[in-house]
Amino acid sequence: MCGDLLVLAEGDALGADARLFRATTLFVQEASLTGESEPVLKDAATLASAVPVADQRNMVFKGTAVVRGSGLALVTATGMDTQMGAIAALLERTEEEPAPLQREVARIGRMLGAAVLIIALIVVASVVLQSEIRGARDLLDVLLLGAGVIGLQTGGATLVLPLLATQILWINLLTDSWPAMAMGVDPHADDVMARPPRRADQRVLDVRMWVGVVQMGLVMALATLLTIDLFLPGGLIEGTHALETARTAGFTVLVLAQLFNCFNARSALSSAFHRPFANPWLWAAIGLSALLQGAVVHVELLNRAFGTVPLSAEQWLVCLAMASTVLWFGELRKALLRLRRPSAPASFSAQKRHH
Repeated sequence: MCGDLLVLAEGDALGADARLFRATTLFVQEASLTGESEPVLKDAATLASAVPVADQRNMVFKGTAVVRGSGLALVTATGMDTQMGAIAALLERTEEEPAPLQREVARIGRMLGAAVLIIALIVVASVVLQSEIRGARDLLDVLLLGAGVIGLQTGGATLVLPLLATQILWINLLTDSWPAMAMGVDPHADDVMARPPRRADQRVLDVRMWVGVVQMGLVMALATLLTIDLFLPGGLIEGTHALETARTAGFTVLVLAQLFNCFNARSALSSAFHRPFANPWLWAAIGLSALLQGAVVHVELLNRAFGTVPLSAEQWLVCLAMASTVLWFGELRKALLRLRRPSAPASFSAQKRHH
């Protein structure tokens, strides 16, 4: 408590603030309080005027430690009344603010949720308003109309799902694991030093990136649905295969499209064919994912688990061709972006040397 006598020696840790009245070659480590990396020499001399904590040579403080010498001191403050306690009190009163990335992720989540809800309401409302609805049966027929366009509706009013729940889970597991981790060790882009500094208020996902995400999503969805339509009887393109074959082909196209998109995602502007083998881990991850997808299609036990059937070599080539549209669309998009991109400076370091 205040007024207690402290006998200080080398190695002692201070548990209170105290005023020195005797010090012999006394050095105290105050890095935890003031940030000073070197031990501070203390003495018992009276200070001529008020000085900051770091310059109070006749005081020792809670949370510091004696590294050399000895001394005697009287306790002046304990607990939350010490300098360390004042810092703790300030920290307790400080409101924790989310980091910029946390705010951006929360904003994106709200935007995605609102966008999905608005799109669903617009689609349903537009279809309903343009149709003559007399009852629940008419409403169901209207909502199933879109499925019938590509042959995903049976003779009655039964809707046939393009993908099963297990297949969707498999796509997420396969494409969001090894390929995503392999892309984390991808070498930096060649022009990384030529890019201007990122503004502090710039969005993590800017307009150009949002447009790219939407465009790639639409290309993947169209490639998958067109593949299903290509195999199914009826629809836009007349097919001759069973539902299971069409669904397996669409499922495979969506998986392969995600794997092709890994090459697109390596750079926002550089071609996927620029230094294609710079990241062997990515090739290994994509190869493993493709092999696992092949097992899901051709192993009988996995056929039953995922609702798939084996595909012929010709059908695999069709799936590869349809899935590769993601890669070619990405190349076209990047080429157009490079044409519209203003010329970048040589590098930040080159500018610095020039000035």
